[in-house]
Amino acid sequence: METDNMLWQDNAGKGMGHVFLVGAGPGRRDLITVQGLELLRGCDVVVYDRLSGEELLGEVKDGCEQIDVGKGAGHGVRQDEINKLLVRKAKEGLQVVRLKGGDPFVFGRGGEEAEYLLAARVPFTVVPGVSSAVAVPELAGIPVTHRKMSRSFHVITGHTTDRTREGREAYLRSQIAGLRDTEGTLVFLMGLSSLERICSLLMEYGRPPSLPAAIIGNGHRYNECLVRGTLSDIGEKVRREGLVSPAVILVGETAGLSLRCESSLPLSGVRIGMVGTGKLTRKLSSLLRGAGAETLWVQGVFTHSRAGAIRLEEVSACTWIVFTSAVGVDVFFRQWSDERRDMRTLSGIRMAVIGSGTAAALEERGIYPDFMPQVYTAEDLAKGLVEQLDQGRDRVILWQAREGNPVLEETLKKAGISVVRVEAYETKAGPCRPMKEVTTLSYLTFASSFGVAAFCRENPHMFETETFKHISVFAIGTRTAEALARAGCRHCQVARTFTAEGLAEAILADYTGRKDGRI
Repeated sequence: METDNMLWQDNAGKGMGHVFLVGAGPGRRDLITVQGLELLRGCDVVVYDRLSGEELLGEVKDGCEQIDVGKGAGHGVRQDEINKLLVRKAKEGLQVVRLKGGDPFVFGRGGEEAEYLLAARVPFTVVPGVSSAVAVPELAGIPVTHRKMSRSFHVITGHTTDRTREGREAYLRSQIAGLRDTEGTLVFLMGLSSLERICSLLMEYGRPPSLPAAIIGNGHRYNECLVRGTLSDIGEKVRREGLVSPAVILVGETAGLSLRCESSLPLSGVRIGMVGTGKLTRKLSSLLRGAGAETLWVQGVFTHSRAGAIRLEEVSACTWIVFTSAVGVDVFFRQWSDERRDMRTLSGIRMAVIGSGTAAALEERGIYPDFMPQVYTAEDLAKGLVEQLDQGRDRVILWQAREGNPVLEETLKKAGISVVRVEAYETKAGPCRPMKEVTTLSYLTFASSFGVAAFCRENPHMFETETFKHISVFAIGTRTAEALARAGCRHCQVARTFTAEGLAEAILADYTGRKDGRI
């Protein structure tokens, strides 16, 4: 699979592109197929809707264009416009992932998109996904089949293109009449607004009022809501709960089963937002999801290398290279490889890093740092280096972001050390998720002061609003915490160690303490 992806990625921008109709499954990153995830990580454009899962957008590469076509009840981009968009992007020579909730061909209009692409002679590939018709009930502890109760299941859409009351009635009646002699579990998708009429028609056509029914709203999400009842009372119960779409309706004997293990992971039901770079955010997200949380990439921070920032021949004249981020390490060695430099020419050059994340990026390349401060800050790195360096002999290259902290350069120069500061890459922020999504979070994490500034530019005074007060804010380090304080965040916690692991541990400790009443 990796080889296949490499082939089409190498053709990006050359002639005709390719469209991948990818099933996202129920929306969680851990429930998309391996092929779907690999394609998502390598594509140039992702076209997604509201059921694709915001969590998955954190997987796209830096610079990937993200287009929200958000079809929902009464709003969003029209299907014919989506079809044209897919063709246009492919004809620009781009690799396009059309990310669709569930499976592309199960009530996802994937068939219509495939027909349009065929007619336009645009190459495409269908990547199956786990349909919500099966996955959502299953994750809620309801099997759609059971050897002793249900030997089949039937999936019906509760939605029709005829928006009139008479049209909806005629459609539902014809569908349910056709199920009169059908056994097994009935699964209705997109039918919440017609729930009571569906139940009434099922009873009219012979189903007993006592037949179990279950409705699952926002399946496998932090705000999942499961309502159980029978055909005779489920409509009233759902109305009382105020359940909203998306929802899956199940009718049949298996709807009365509860086969979900109640022992949950420590962060189950907790939604955590992240502002940071793709690499750190993916690592943090993986740790948090492993503890049961749902994660949302609130705002991406992307880095772009600056070609020609330094001629690499100059590196051989230095005695130390100082890296202040894992991104900087990646940029350095990518440039080194692109210019076909021999690693042996780095022999004798010592290397310093700001913290364990940067050290790990070096160690991946078989290089172990000569110095790393005990406290992961630029100030502590600068003080420690002054003690290590020889004023008359050492020449230092600071490999930093364009907007990097100047304290390193200032401290070393003040100590009389020869320093060349290289602005090797620059950082830019992507768009921020809408505030209606951010305010559903329990926690919000920031991995850099740059991320704080980017978030506040789009959401000025957000930390002072009433809607934000229930969200606990965590910073990866003291400099990030200082930026949050300047932005008006009065209650910010700092990870004990300035890494993704440190952030995850701090959140887990905080949540556990609150649940146990210790905080």
